This record gives sequence, structure tokens and C-alpha cells, in this order.
Amino acid sequence: MTDTGGPTRVSRPSYTQSGFNDMYVHVPKARSGSVDVLRKYGRSQCSAKKIKAGMTTLFPVFGWLRTYKVKDYLLADIVTGFTVAMFQVPQSLGYTLLAAVPPVFALYNAMFPMMIYILLGTVRQASVGADAIMSMMTGGVVRNLIPEEHLGHHSMVAIHNATEGHYTVPQVTSALCFTIGLIQLAFGLLNLGTLNVFLSEQMVNGFATGVAVQVVVSQVGAIFGNHVPHFSGMFIIYKTIYSFFEHIHDVQWQTTVVAFVAIISILLVKLFLDPPVIRRLGIPLPVELTVVVLFTVASHYLDLHGNYGIDVVGEIPEKL
Repeated sequence: MTDTGGPTRVSRPSYTQSGFNDMYVHVPKARSGSVDVLRKYGRSQCSAKKIKAGMTTLFPVFGWLRTYKVKDYLLADIVTGFTVAMFQVPQSLGYTLLAAVPPVFALYNAMFPMMIYILLGTVRQASVGADAIMSMMTGGVVRNLIPEEHLGHHSMVAIHNATEGHYTVPQVTSALCFTIGLIQLAFGLLNLGTLNVFLSEQMVNGFATGVAVQVVVSQVGAIFGNHVPHFSGMFIIYKTIYSFFEHIHDVQWQTTVVAFVAIISILLVKLFLDPPVIRRLGIPLPVELTVVVLFTVASHYLDLHGNYGIDVVGEIPEKL
């Protein structure tokens, strides 16, 4: 049985604010001036603990470096870094074809993002640098603003000299990167990354597959050596394929042989040699770099450009 209790009567005098102050001797609190308030706030926010936490947030390297296990991670990180560095050079050179920029840009693209990520990166497993999608979209912008004849890989006109009514490659790419950075900063401030939850796996896979097909089709001219023109806008794939068959009589068998030997060599190593090597050593074979080195040596000593008309990268300048 629950006891609900009886009524409660409270008996106390009633006060006004002034009467309450007189009864209990209220001492008004002195108001702090604006300078005192700012000084107090500055002391609380600029303490050593707050500064340390802020620096760790802005530069995560100061946080994870203290807990880095040298004995457990250092050797593996050195091997991994060396492997990634060997892979980045030929990969970045390939991306310059998609981005329509001279090869010297590949070396800067492979180096500077990693240097920045050392200080600002939060996840050590992240892959930093360009990819095929960004390179291809960048190439579309560059080709729309710079004449095609100034985009040859051994032509430095597009780097240093702006023709009348046109821009240089550094001007276009720098303006593009700056604009993209501002847009991404705005997206980050608005927390629009949460929109990713609305992207289905099927849509993302379809987008990646479509881009992969477009990348392959865009390189048929370079593979077969018949210099298929680049297109923009809708139906790029169909226009490129049609143009390829239009110029099929210009196919260079020497260029085709070199391209397919490189492709088949990389595929064979990746499919048959890499799995057992990775199981035993924990690292893949640097087949991409090996292919680049071997064909570079062959190009130099056999004079592939002079004797067989195969397009080569040419001399890469030391600076822009």
C-alpha cells in the first residue's frame, strides 16, 4: 500500500529584493572592465595546455610522433615509403598525359602533397596524390584554355610563354587548384561531407567504372601512335573511338609494340609474380619503375625516336 502523505504547509516571511539584501547584508559584486574580461579570457585560452591541444589539432604530427613505436614501425615504414616512391614516379608521369601538362609537373605532384601530409595528415594509411579522375578532369580544363599545339610534352611554350589570348599551363592549373581549394574549404565549413551517406555503392562503382573506361579510351591514340584528337563535352568516348578508326591508317606498329609489351609485362608480374613475393617479403615488386627504366635505357641506346619515330618525353627541365 502506497503512502501518499498529507498536505505540507510552509510558513516563512515574504521579502522584497531590498529587504532581502538588508537582512542578509548583500555585497554587490564589482563589475570587471572590458580589459579585465579580455585578459582573463586570454589567460584561459592561451595556457600551455590549450596551446598544446590546439597545435596537436592543427598539426597531428605533434600528437602521433610522441607515440610512434620506432622498433615496431620504422623498418616497415621505410620499406613502404621506398616502394611507394618508386611507384609514384611512373604513375605521376602517366597522369601528366591525362592532365595535358608537361612531365616536370609529375615530379612536383608526387613530392609536395606528401610533404604537406606529413604535417597535416591524420591517417597513415591514406593515399595522397593525384589520381586518374582528377587528372582527366584537369586535362579537360587545360585543353579548353590552351591550344593543342602548345601542349606537347617536349614543348615548353605552354609553361613559360602565354600566347596572345591564351594562358600558360601553370596559370591554368594554379587557378584551378586554388578555386577547388576554396570550394572544398566551404564544403568542410558547411559539413557537407555528410552527403556521402546518400551515395549508394552501386552509383559509386558505376562512376568509377565509367571513368576507367573513359581513361582507357582517351589513351588509344597514345597506345597506337596515331594521335587521335582530344574531345570535350558529351559523347567523348564515342567521338574518340570514331576518330581512332578514322585515323587507323596512321597507326605506328613500333609504338603499338612498345605499349603492349609494357602493358603485358606489368599484368603478368601483377597477376603471377606479385602474390607469392608479397606473401614471402611483404612488399610488391616495383615492376612499374622497372619497365620505365628498361624502356628509358632502350630509348636512349636504340634511339627509338630517331630510328622508329616513337614519341618520347624528351628532356625534363630541372625547374619550372
